[in-house]
Amino acid sequence: MSNSTPALTIGGATVRRVGDLFSLNDLHKAAGGEAKHKPSEWLRNQQAQDLLEEIQKAGIPAITSKPKVGTYASRELVIAYAAWISAAFHLKVIRVFLDATAPTPAQRPYDPAIDYTRISPAQAQDIKELVHQVVDSGVQTFGETWNRLHHKFRVNSYLELPATKYDEVCAYLRGKLPDGYANSVVFDTGAPMPPVLDLQRIHAAMQTATQAGAQVQQAVFESVLAGNDEWKFGRWLLSFVTDSKLAAPAVIQRVGHDEFVTSTRQLIDCINDPGFLLSNTELAGLAQACTNRLARRLGGGAGSMAA
Repeated sequence: MSNSTPALTIGGATVRRVGDLFSLNDLHKAAGGEAKHKPSEWLRNQQAQDLLEEIQKAGIPAITSKPKVGTYASRELVIAYAAWISAAFHLKVIRVFLDATAPTPAQRPYDPAIDYTRISPAQAQDIKELVHQVVDSGVQTFGETWNRLHHKFRVNSYLELPATKYDEVCAYLRGKLPDGYANSVVFDTGAPMPPVLDLQRIHAAMQTATQAGAQVQQAVFESVLAGNDEWKFGRWLLSFVTDSKLAAPAVIQRVGHDEFVTSTRQLIDCINDPGFLLSNTELAGLAQACTNRLARRLGGGAGSMAA
């Protein structure tokens, strides 16, 4: 295993990185190297095993271990491991990840040899359901099924599969199933092929997605680190903007407890719905606002219809 991507620096210590996996052994050293904090000790606890199982269900490469090389794990596991060691180390790791690990177009250059025409969301869902059927049938576990699929088709995640491989992947997974297990899966064999994008559009898409993702990640981390439980019940609005004066193409806004986003038609339906809770004062205010608006229109003639 070679260090093929830039390493991280945490507290002056280097944490090696291979693809999207990071060295837990290097993290252990960065945290002080106490024996009780060894990665092997953490991986024995049930919470770590449960988290690992959930990540593997999604088909994401989560962890790998090799003699004389060490254990490398995904970002989710790295953050969970840091939290297990201490709150202070957890915060340090989160801040480093926020600053250094968001993928950029420079880290993922355009490669003409890569088929950027990936499977559609509907096709990805078909594959995911087939994997669940394989596991439900008792043939293989989630980790084993995803690992073999990734290895056979030479991808790090099933989401990277080219659309041209969709039928082959489905046939491969169906071949693992006993009779009668694949009947409930509806396959998207007739889905139109998405258009091949040019280099400039691919670069713009990567840049926008990266910046929007960083905005969302920052909002989530800041809410969780605030130390209260409001983030569990909060709602957020992601808006894309085209103002060239703004550095980021996306804006994250918290939606207040007394606020909601809806269409005009849905607003009318909500007001007419007895189950939609509004005080008498609020209903009176809405009625007065509508009355005032109509009065301005009717009193101003045809030129005021846009008012």
